[in-house]
Amino acid sequence: MRILKTVLYVIVAIILLLFIISLFLPSKLVFENSVNISAKNSTVYPLVLNYQNWEKWDPWVKADKDMKNTYTGVPGIGHKRTWESKKQGNGSMEIVEAETNKRIKAKLMFQDSGKPAWDNWQFDETPEGTKVTWKIEVETGFNPIVKYMFAFTKGKMNKVFKDGLDNLKTLAESLPETPEVSVIEQPLMPQKYIGIKKTIGFNPSEIHAFMAESYQAIMTFIQKNNIQCTGPLASFYFSYDENMKTMEAMPAVPVPLETNVRLPDGMQYHDIAPGNSVMVIHIGAYEGLASAWNALEKYIKDKNLEVNGAPFEVYLTDPNVDKDTAHWQTQVVFPIK
Repeated sequence: MRILKTVLYVIVAIILLLFIISLFLPSKLVFENSVNISAKNSTVYPLVLNYQNWEKWDPWVKADKDMKNTYTGVPGIGHKRTWESKKQGNGSMEIVEAETNKRIKAKLMFQDSGKPAWDNWQFDETPEGTKVTWKIEVETGFNPIVKYMFAFTKGKMNKVFKDGLDNLKTLAESLPETPEVSVIEQPLMPQKYIGIKKTIGFNPSEIHAFMAESYQAIMTFIQKNNIQCTGPLASFYFSYDENMKTMEAMPAVPVPLETNVRLPDGMQYHDIAPGNSVMVIHIGAYEGLASAWNALEKYIKDKNLEVNGAPFEVYLTDPNVDKDTAHWQTQVVFPIK
């Protein structure tokens, strides 16, 4: 009996000691690593922003070929990946902040975890290319078991980070460089559109849903009224509010100039008058369009030009026909005086 009591005292002492030690362990753990990649940030950034690209470099995916991934939303804020894995466990990650070619922040939720972790990416331009920093922040709270679990896995996590960044580096450096943006001045031809104008948020998921619904409604209307669609779909942007994070946009379908059918509520005609314009043809996924817009705005400012109407995008490639984003061509146009 005395031996049993001694054993119990030792066990209690060990548990108490481990508990006391856990009080000195941090309630927030940070896993972080960086790599220098010989590629532009405009090449690297989409490989992280689009969760479907993670299948090409993510070490957790590579470690479990049976992992089931589900993706929702378009790449950007609101884009989400949910996974089910017998080896890695279940969980999800959703982008909550994104600054084109600069940084990404996502909320990580693991199965049976009450608190989120935060997945952070930083893309810093360097003379040789891009310095990419990957950091995950985990709030352990005061739970000693969770503290010990993450403390003991820190070495493994650091290796996973290194492997992931090395895979990302190899992939990014194997891709062709994003071409320099070339601005072209050209005449603007007259064109009539039917569109649906609305003020919406900057959230890519909201934008995608609004545009898809609008195009569907307009195409249904013109087909019903035997009106021909005369070219690729477009979208006009009339204003944006940086503080409110909203913009006034109008997805539109080109129709013959002579079209004068009465439109249903919510639809309107938009005419482009003949004149001049500056334009850029962007090749690649839509999340890279910011570089085209930035180049045009800089060109207009440097040349002291005056904008004459709403700028617009023309989607030369139908993404429903060609699924490869590397082939997508989008024309960004600013009418000028």
